Amino acid sequence: MTGAQDSSDSSLPPPPPSAEPVEMPLYATLGSTEVLAELPPRPRVWSAVLLMLVGAALSVLGAFLPWWADGAGFSRSGNDVLFGRSGTGYRQIHGPGHVVIALAIVLAVLAMLMLVVGKVLSAAIIGIVASGVGFFYSLACLSIVQDTRAVVGGGTISFGVPTAVVGASASLVGSVLATAKRRYTSD
Repeated sequence: MTGAQDSSDSSLPPPPPSAEPVEMPLYATLGSTEVLAELPPRPRVWSAVLLMLVGAALSVLGAFLPWWADGAGFSRSGNDVLFGRSGTGYRQIHGPGHVVIALAIVLAVLAMLMLVVGKVLSAAIIGIVASGVGFFYSLACLSIVQDTRAVVGGGTISFGVPTAVVGASASLVGSVLATAKRRYTSD
């Protein structure tokens, strides 16, 4: 056998006979400048940004409001020392509300970025993560207050932790709304 016969017996399919350009779907050509020029700008998400800002403000407010009250005028906020379960006993937790405040500041910065720049998808996705962590952390703070009630021997859950939970959930809804907003093309 000669070398010419070996190449004609290969198992590769022949190239397509058409020399016309194949129209690529939109998602396959997003890197080209022509396609990006045809898309409208991302819409601003005012309601989502407002929800994120209100949620962040409620979370910060909830961290400063009383979390536990004894009914006789003494209370503790999220910035005070509370007690949490640790193995077989309890330990002191110094200022669990500081984490709530830090996450609320991150959310407020992301919301302001979306307000100034416009629709920033990456900021909205980071907002989902930060507000999700804030939501579950503020739910965990309810357990810290329950442990404080067990150590102290009574008292009630005050309105600070529920305010932080509502704030974190509002920020989560705002972040999801900001992510869900799409740009529309005219047909």
